[in-house]
This record gives sequence, C-alpha cells and structure tokens, in this order.
Amino acid sequence: MKISDLDEGYETPGDKTTPRIIIAPQDVQDVAGGSLITSVKFGVGRDTTDSMYRPTEGYRINSSVEQVGALGGDYDFTALRAGARYFYPLYEDLRERRTVLVMRANGSYIVGDAPMFERYYAGGIGSIRGFDYRGISPRDGRGNDPIGSDYLYLAGMEIIQPIHEEVLYGKIFCDSAYIDSGSMRLSVGFGFELVVPQLFQEMPISVDFGIPINSDDEDDEEIFSFSFGMNF
Repeated sequence: MKISDLDEGYETPGDKTTPRIIIAPQDVQDVAGGSLITSVKFGVGRDTTDSMYRPTEGYRINSSVEQVGALGGDYDFTALRAGARYFYPLYEDLRERRTVLVMRANGSYIVGDAPMFERYYAGGIGSIRGFDYRGISPRDGRGNDPIGSDYLYLAGMEIIQPIHEEVLYGKIFCDSAYIDSGSMRLSVGFGFELVVPQLFQEMPISVDFGIPINSDDEDDEEIFSFSFGMNF
C-alpha cells in the first residue's frame, strides 16, 4: 500500500501570501508513503440454503478473525467480523416461483489502531443503498475527508418478487448502517434484477433506487445504484 500526492492548500484559505500546508486529515498524513501489511485470517460458516445463486429458504452465517501484523509489517491490529442472512419464502405461484423475504445483519469491529485505509466505510449496494459507495464515514481535516470507522454494523431486509420467468425480479428494501460517528443511517427503496445466464451460474444485473430516511449532513447520498455480479 502506498499513499502519495497529498492535497495541499494555503494556511489561510484564499490568501496566497500565507504558507502552503498539507490539508489532508492527520490520519491520512500519518500513513503517507509505503506500508507493508501482513495478516492471518480464520473463519467459519454454515449454509443451509436451497441454492447457491438464488436461495429461497434457509440461512447463511459466517464469522472470522483476522490478525494483521501476524507475519510482521507496519501495523498490528485485529479485525473481527460476523454476518447472517436468512431467506424465507412468502408465496409460491403455480409455476413454483417464490416471493422471498431476505433479512441480513453484519458486524465488523477493529481491536487496536488500524490505518485509515483498513477501517470501515458504508454506502452502496451490499452495504446501505441510497448512499454513495463509501459515502458514510467519520470525517476530519480541512477538506472534511473520510477517515473510516473502527466499527460498522449493517442490517436490512428486502422482498424479492419474480416478475417475468426466472429472468426479471423486482424488490423493495430497507437498509440501515451504524458507524462510530453520527446517528444510525436508514434508507428505503426499490429495484430490479435482470438475470443473465453465464456459463454454469446466474449473473444478475441489479438496479436500485434508494431514498435516505435518516442521514448525516456530511454523508454522500446517491439515489441510483448499479451492480453486475453476485453478492454473497
């Protein structure tokens, strides 16, 4: 990892007679230059779902512990993660297509002093829709730049409804996120998935429209989100 070319500005904004200084947050300045990171990670999980690519019932749980610095390097901290996803069929039509309720919860926590590029940021598909990718974070410095959180908790639910064959699906959702600054973020919205056959698996194209219900003034919001590929 290498961080360089930090933003500079004048000590008094707009006054070019004052000295130029680095305006990046101190957390960024502290990790400027090259860094060596090593880690050892252990994880366990269980999957009882009825399908790898499009489950309609069952659950997935996982947990992991990662020790950064176990093999040397510039940083020494521990990252703990755990998550669960539950699938429940609400309705099955005559063609055996199921309307499915999906509930999820994830937690990540850092023990020790992690650099800003190893901390947690929220926002976007797979996190909390209605916000820009990594748009939710504690901020610092003259430019109010994101520096990452030592913990991140995500929870959400969505209902997925088949619309056409097993190709087009609609969904409504509610997402939430909590970091170590500000209040809980919350969004609601709707979206669509177009499933494209890809060799031996399904490859969905997801389009989501999220509306922030509760946010912080410093968050970067983005109503439209797009992704291509699987989210496990």
